Amino acid sequence: NNVLIADTFNDKVRRVNVADGTIITYAGIGITGYGGDGGAASAARFFCPTGVISDAAGRVYVADRDNHRVRVVQPVPAGDTTPPVLTLTQPTSGNTFTATASPLRLTGGATDNSALLAVQWANDRGGSGLAAGTSAWTIAAVPLAIGLNNITITAYDLGGNTATLTLAVTFAPTQLVTTLAGNGTAGGEGDGGAATLAQLLSPRAVAVDARGNVYVADATHRVRRITPNGQIVPFAGNGIVGNGGDNGLAVDANLNQPRGLAVDSAGNVYLADTLNNRVRKVTVAANGDGRITTIAGTGIDGNRGDGGLAVQAELSSPTGVALDSQGNVYIADTNNQRVRKVTVSDGKISTVAGNGEIGFSGDGGPATQAQLFAPVGVALDAQGNLYFIDQGNQRLRRVAAGTNTITTIAGTGNATFNGDDRAASSAALNEPRLLAVDAAGDVYIADQGNQRIRKVSLASGMITTVAGSGAQGFGGDNSAPSSAVLSVPQGVAVDAQGNIFIADTGNHRVRKVQAAATVRAIASVSAASYAAQVAPDSIVAAFGERLAPAIDFGVTNPLPVTLAGVSVRVRDSFGIERLAPLFFVSPGQINYLVPSGTAEGIATVTISAADGALITGVLNVVNVAPGLFTANGDGQGVPTALTFRVKADGSQTFETIARFDAATNRFVATPIDLGPESDQVFLILYGTGLRGRSALTNVTVRYADLNGEVFYVGESPGFIGLDQVNVRLPRALFGRGDVNVTLTADGRISNTVRINVK
Repeated sequence: NNVLIADTFNDKVRRVNVADGTIITYAGIGITGYGGDGGAASAARFFCPTGVISDAAGRVYVADRDNHRVRVVQPVPAGDTTPPVLTLTQPTSGNTFTATASPLRLTGGATDNSALLAVQWANDRGGSGLAAGTSAWTIAAVPLAIGLNNITITAYDLGGNTATLTLAVTFAPTQLVTTLAGNGTAGGEGDGGAATLAQLLSPRAVAVDARGNVYVADATHRVRRITPNGQIVPFAGNGIVGNGGDNGLAVDANLNQPRGLAVDSAGNVYLADTLNNRVRKVTVAANGDGRITTIAGTGIDGNRGDGGLAVQAELSSPTGVALDSQGNVYIADTNNQRVRKVTVSDGKISTVAGNGEIGFSGDGGPATQAQLFAPVGVALDAQGNLYFIDQGNQRLRRVAAGTNTITTIAGTGNATFNGDDRAASSAALNEPRLLAVDAAGDVYIADQGNQRIRKVSLASGMITTVAGSGAQGFGGDNSAPSSAVLSVPQGVAVDAQGNIFIADTGNHRVRKVQAAATVRAIASVSAASYAAQVAPDSIVAAFGERLAPAIDFGVTNPLPVTLAGVSVRVRDSFGIERLAPLFFVSPGQINYLVPSGTAEGIATVTISAADGALITGVLNVVNVAPGLFTANGDGQGVPTALTFRVKADGSQTFETIARFDAATNRFVATPIDLGPESDQVFLILYGTGLRGRSALTNVTVRYADLNGEVFYVGESPGFIGLDQVNVRLPRALFGRGDVNVTLTADGRISNTVRINVK
């Protein structure tokens, strides 16, 4: 006969004893959030519980409104001390496993003498959750970070007993996906800076030249260039809708929704200026500047002109453009239901596929007699075979070199997804857009409706997914391409090294898939203590090889996020990625600031090097990670510090506590003179990782066996990432000589430094 109350805004469930009128908290710790499944109800977190009911067995059900869950509080059996038995069956029954793809699926079982409550999992590299089921449980997707992932699985029974097993998973993918350009915000800002910081607006097409420049066409009516060192710069289009600018600088020209790109062997760029009904060419000079001309289309939306000069022909919303080995230009003339060719020798235009009628027909016959429906992407292989996306027909079609016979290579005509690892001709595509062909003759398709980049193997005729999980959204950076989450990818390109570039249209980004072997490793530690734990807003030193091409310093406030073509990104345990401000870069070391707001837990660090390589490592982030800087920069010996003296007459002086000893080539301690008893002497220590401390009373400074009176612990004014500790030097240190000094903040101990007291 007790009464249960959903105490909504206190995030608790309360129980009133009807007999005596007393009230207690039955469930909920009173902190807004989500957590506590598998544990004591009193320690659970709710978010505005609004309803509560119990059943005859004593189970209490809670409508946890803003967590979008119904949760159950189970009665605890009396006297049960027997833990569950937990087993793992897939992907292994052992305790180690090597994975090449992420996320990882786990299955297993559990038994108990009474009843199982839940099975939970957690990865020390980030991520946690509940398994589906208990006696036979499944964890559908554990995200993995590169390197070692310790996955803990815990079974809980109603008596609060637990069983735990750990699976050590080494994630060693053969390829990785990263963001090459775009910060996810729709727009056009950021030119001249790091491409990963720039805004893009629905990028539609990408292309790459032999020097590693990546070109991207987006909805700002421009084409932009991403240099090999990661900088984004304007290339063609001034952002103003129009059709002018021919014979002038490409950056001054007017474009109207360019949606296709190609690059020739000389590095000149061709673009389908779609809503201007033209194809234009940017001839690139040695300094990177380009001059723009029209090579096909009058600007009039029409279908005339075959047999004549291409510049006098009419096009209708051309979407794709490609070149063959002789320099002939192929155009997906979308609304004319044709693929057309501009012959380089005479500039004349002709139709090579499509009879101009909307429909699907003609396979096995002459390509010019076939019906097409909205051809978009177009590409050629080294033998001169022409591939194009027949989008309205949901197919990839090929025109064979020599015979000009048209066939369907992939797609059934149904806009859906019916699986991979099958003959491409039996595989469904879903609004495919642009395509690319690599040096081996394999074809890559931007299968936008399926949120995938797919590959058709020339050798086997089989289709596979090379990037994209099939879910729409954003995610998966620094992981295997199979775990990448894309959003309506419309463009794809492949370079000579096999790197894949994706116009991730809905995410306003360009993504890159590259071999994992090109990714080098780094080790990041506190720049003060050289300890593995670091804190948000603290200074970190990363060590590796070939990190930067030269030495450079961040001298601005705020600090830059790119130096010498290098940038650092930190993805925290919640999966949020931020660019790190940079203090210093060199070939062997980078000093950076852990971005503000980085969550506690294991974070992934990715350095984008100037040579295009990705260099990765991990950070162990905690709220407080006290580190004291030292004069020799190695975390040991005399600290980076001053003394502050206040005399009886009120005069004040700062004094150094270290000097350089040429004989040892190191800084050594200068004896601190405490002076007469009327002098008050304070030690000012400099460090990092301290500002997140709780109360000042939770910070102690220990001089050997003596405590110092701490007056201040926090930011050092005017210095980014630098913290300061002001502490009294006790008179009892008089004559002690060398004294070890340690600092403890919120239970975490700093590196030991040494002073000398006269």
